[in-house]
Amino acid sequence: MRTSLTNKFFVYSSLLALNIFLVIPLVSTNNIKAATNKPNPNLSGCVTLQNQNANNPFLDQKYGDLGSISVGYRGFFGREIPLSVDSNIAATQRGIMWWFISIFPVKSVAEAIAHDAAITNPLHKGVYILTDIDFDLNQAPRNSPYELFKSQWGDKKVAREKMFWIFEGEMIPMVKRQVLYFDRPEIEIKDAPQKHPEFGTHFSLEGWTYPIVRGIIRQSDTLTVEELTIRGFPTKWGRNNEYSKLAQRARSLYKKGYRWHVNQTNVDNFKLALEMASNQVRKGQSVEDSRYSEEFKEVFIGSFKRGYAFSVELRNPENNFVAVNIVLRSGNFLSPDTVAYNKDVNLAKVASYALMKMAFDRGIPFIDTQRVSGFSEVMGAHYVPTVVFERDVGIISQMPPLVLPKTWEPIINPTLTLPGSTQQPSSKQN
Repeated sequence: MRTSLTNKFFVYSSLLALNIFLVIPLVSTNNIKAATNKPNPNLSGCVTLQNQNANNPFLDQKYGDLGSISVGYRGFFGREIPLSVDSNIAATQRGIMWWFISIFPVKSVAEAIAHDAAITNPLHKGVYILTDIDFDLNQAPRNSPYELFKSQWGDKKVAREKMFWIFEGEMIPMVKRQVLYFDRPEIEIKDAPQKHPEFGTHFSLEGWTYPIVRGIIRQSDTLTVEELTIRGFPTKWGRNNEYSKLAQRARSLYKKGYRWHVNQTNVDNFKLALEMASNQVRKGQSVEDSRYSEEFKEVFIGSFKRGYAFSVELRNPENNFVAVNIVLRSGNFLSPDTVAYNKDVNLAKVASYALMKMAFDRGIPFIDTQRVSGFSEVMGAHYVPTVVFERDVGIISQMPPLVLPKTWEPIINPTLTLPGSTQQPSSKQN
């Protein structure tokens, strides 16, 4: 099997797999608080499990793995390790992501607690800085927002008193090492009031993250009413209504001449998919704010060439892209990073549906969605504690290597079954 996850990770995750039927709670407030003072494996996950790997760039001479002293629900631990093809591959192998974190200016801790409580999606939460400045984005020094941000510090000691995040309604102050993550000229001001009314004014900084919760979609979340009936399972299981619609839409598109291509070798087509992703207009985000900068695209192209990224491309009868799904991969671990589409978001859903069917029909029990967005939630994505995510990654790392086809057609795999099913395989089409 071609995977770079370490044997230590395999053993640890396999032991966790023995407890697969246990209910594993989210990490406690005490564990979060402890992480602000010393490394805590409950927050570092895959990073901690890689400590003995000589090829692990995410190490700090004093603290060990940087993920163990991460900040916020997103588990932000800075950008001291530059974004590159090598670092992105190392991150993919460990479930780490290059993301933004939001920095919200507030006048009091009480204001921060109220603001945090209003954000229901845990991975939309950020960190806070206490300031008396009233930020007018129309007059802010846009060419040097970092100077405006740093003016509130005075020095690093003051910064530690002014920077914090909120967990379960409690203020979690930062330690010196965490404050250093934000001592960066790359901090930007976002026009949040016009784009994200629920968030308000905020700064933004890109860097490495390893969230304390993870979005995933399991096979059982995707079975259609028909598939559940064939196997004798209750039709109330999973996101079956949505997937029944997706199955019907996929069949309809196929009859009209649309085709799904799994691109693992054609660099030029992958570049087109990345360009489509970078130009996608998204809710609350302009094209200028896209993560898919020229630098980011070059990193993904390098990952693609080395087998750590691919694209699922839905093409119309004229062979033009109408939807794409950019996917990161390490062995059997699949992590869709983004989707893009022409006009109709349902085309992106059908492209994602194809990816999941290919994986699930070949025995892979879950796909990583990174976070739960409006798009992925409709398709069954939900949050699990990172320890559960790590357990599941350990399980799939022991499975036979996933071999993806070059193309996909919307037909039910007749050998698809669920554990415990006593039904005979069906050859009925999807």
